[in-house]
Amino acid sequence: MSMPRPVPKFAVVGSGPAGLGVLTALLDAGMEGQITLFEIDRPLEQPEFSGAPNSEGVAAYYSAIYRELWRGQKRKFPPPKTHFAATLPKFEMGGKGKIFRSDTLGGLSNFWGGTALPFTDVELAGWPVRRADLDPHYARMAAVAGIAGRPDGLNRYFGVDYVNRPPMHLTRAFEKMEQAVESAPAQGGFTTVAGVNRCMLETRPDAPDTCVRCGECLAGCFRGSIFSTRRAIQRMIAEGRVELVRGKVRAFDSQTRTLTVAVGGSMETFGGFERIYLAAGCPNTTEIVLRSLGLREPVIMADNAVYVFPVLHLGRTGRPAGREPHLSLSNLLLGLVPGEIDLPFAQAQIYANFDYMWRYNFPPALWPLARGLVAWSRDRIFWARLYVHGRLSQSYAVSLEKDALHFSYARGADQHAVARMMPTLRHALNRRGFYVPPLPPLHQNANSHYATTLPAGGAGSPVNARGEVAPGVFVCDSAAFPDLPAVSLTFTIMAQAHRLATQSL
Repeated sequence: MSMPRPVPKFAVVGSGPAGLGVLTALLDAGMEGQITLFEIDRPLEQPEFSGAPNSEGVAAYYSAIYRELWRGQKRKFPPPKTHFAATLPKFEMGGKGKIFRSDTLGGLSNFWGGTALPFTDVELAGWPVRRADLDPHYARMAAVAGIAGRPDGLNRYFGVDYVNRPPMHLTRAFEKMEQAVESAPAQGGFTTVAGVNRCMLETRPDAPDTCVRCGECLAGCFRGSIFSTRRAIQRMIAEGRVELVRGKVRAFDSQTRTLTVAVGGSMETFGGFERIYLAAGCPNTTEIVLRSLGLREPVIMADNAVYVFPVLHLGRTGRPAGREPHLSLSNLLLGLVPGEIDLPFAQAQIYANFDYMWRYNFPPALWPLARGLVAWSRDRIFWARLYVHGRLSQSYAVSLEKDALHFSYARGADQHAVARMMPTLRHALNRRGFYVPPLPPLHQNANSHYATTLPAGGAGSPVNARGEVAPGVFVCDSAAFPDLPAVSLTFTIMAQAHRLATQSL
């Protein structure tokens, strides 16, 4: 009589974009009820919204959020995105909080802006994977999350973009800006492409959580219109397809495929796993691997440098200034495609002059005095955030010191390279009534696009080209990226995690 085969068990560490990619792959393969998800799951609250989503009700709801922001947060310009007045905790560097620390269900997807673009073979040069390998996994994760957009100039660079929802609505001023950039000839070794943001945003008019364009995206979306892995994974848990263990994974044992987890005030061991998938985000996954393998030498973590500059609009739109419904997410994307120049692709995300930017730093009692001016300026002032490739960006040395993650600067950003890009950006934008002042852009000291600590297949890296860091243990997030392109990385994190988990079975 043959003995029944043991039921395989799978561990997934982390519930952000990489975690969702892995969970989706395992459930696609029929592993329901055999998956344990490990997540710290710090509580993240959202005030209840009641009533119809009309302008008066929405205004009252967010006024309370801004009062809480004013009481609880330090002034900062430009302000960070929050989740209903809650900000992300940070790892310290030089005595100051700097590196975002993910410890909630949904990870950084609770705080992101939703931009979802694929990598091309240009971004994947030198990687152990090509765009054709990722295509089916991009398509699968686009079906899970939904991507709003339309065919436009961005497709000339990105090709297929997996759009499956209507585009976000652009104000007339943004429509004019898109036309201006698209009409610009090549200059300075670059050509420019522009189009509406490809965004994981619910735009279908009949959906219960469809975007109402209230403009308060960065304070937290009361409708849940911006995709977060949190809600998708909560459904998996509620349906009994995935078991959740609340705790911080400290280490894995590469011989027995067990996990040591801090649960409450004690350490517990969970074992018997067929596969372990590390998907806790680059800093957290790096910590687990360094501790588990006893690695003492620092590893290098890349972080896209971001530069902010204003775009002024001196022309007319044909519509009342500041009266159109809008989003405070990036509305327009602009790509700098290199031709005869030794610089990599760069991406600018362009925003309206939205209320959140000013209300975050404005006493609530005085806001009524400024509201009208900010609304009027919404069609007159825009803000661009230019993302550049990791090799032109700041990076950090990451190590374990006294059994805790330690960060220090490894390299500063190459601001000379950005100075070479700015003439092309001005050339593309300085037309049809738009104008970029001849000022150096503001370099933001930190971003949240972390990668490359454990590059897959890299010389000296403990992670092989299949993503394995030990037999049956896989690094599935951006820690295993060989480098860090300027293109928003979250969609590729999801697709690559789905691919690695699928191929591991």
